[in-house]
Amino acid sequence: MDEEQALLGRFAARARTGDIVSAKQLLPEICTAVGREVSLAYVYRLLHRQQWRKLTPRPRHVKQDPAAQAAFKQTSRKRSG
Repeated sequence: MDEEQALLGRFAARARTGDIVSAKQLLPEICTAVGREVSLAYVYRLLHRQQWRKLTPRPRHVKQDPAAQAAFKQTSRKRSG
C-alpha cells in the first residue's frame, strides 16, 4: 500500500494543479514499477484502492474565446418561447 501511494504521489502534484492524469498515462509508469506488463484494469483497481476518483469535465473549454461569445450574444436574435 505504501509503495502504491509513493508511486501515485508523483502524479498527485500534477493532478492538484489541474492537469488531467489519466490511467493510460499511468500505465507505463506502473509497468516499470511492477516489473512486468499490467492491464489497464489493474491501473483502475489501483486508483480505486487509493481512493482516486474520476475526473470531471473542465468547467470551460480550453479553446474558449470570450470575445467571440460576447459578439455572438450581441448579434443573435432573442427568442421568447
